[in-house]
Amino acid sequence: MPASIRILHLTESMSDLEYAIKTNERFKDWFGKWLKFHIVIAIVLYALLALHIWSGIHFGLRWFE
Repeated sequence: MPASIRILHLTESMSDLEYAIKTNERFKDWFGKWLKFHIVIAIVLYALLALHIWSGIHFGLRWFE
């Protein structure tokens, strides 16, 4: 195989690797931000669920008295 074709394949491989690394970093940053948002929303929703259960017990069970 001529040296010029090997050099061309090598540069293509290097650019593909560089693109893959940059794409991976972008996805990691985006999903990291999404994970923080997801955790905050989950905590809020669990608090609302606990409030919902408490109000169901507090106001629902008083009818049995």
